[in-house]
Amino acid sequence: MKNIVLARIDDRLIHGQVVVSWLKYIEADEIIVIDNEIAEDEFLKKIVISAAPKTINSIVLTEKESIKYLKENDNQDKIILLSKTPQVFQKLIVNGIKLEKVNLGGVGYSKGRINFYRSISLSKEEIDCLKNIEDLGSKVEIQILPTDKINRLSNII
Repeated sequence: MKNIVLARIDDRLIHGQVVVSWLKYIEADEIIVIDNEIAEDEFLKKIVISAAPKTINSIVLTEKESIKYLKENDNQDKIILLSKTPQVFQKLIVNGIKLEKVNLGGVGYSKGRINFYRSISLSKEEIDCLKNIEDLGSKVEIQILPTDKINRLSNII
């Protein structure tokens, strides 16, 4: 299985905080964006990938493709997984992808979401999903930047 060093929920996917802070902090070799809609739209896929540095292997995969990809080709590249929602990581875990921890980054307000913590807004379904991720054995940590103090979901709820 691949060497996943960061599994981050962030509805902006590849953006400044990820590229400037997280990428340098963990010295990742690869970014995998997991999003069914973007993976099936070549134009959107190119836009998302263009936000990553050219020196980093960056790909966009569907949930199904990502499970297969992560189970194959066992190498030691440091991988960042990015998703807009916790449901994607829950699906990965249920399908045998081990995630030691899930990082909850920026999730903006939209209909059905309430402000949960600082710049993070979540729906009841998303909060329940994050609790389930913890029940499945992965830590859920809230940390916008690598220099920020880590807050565990279990300490906030």
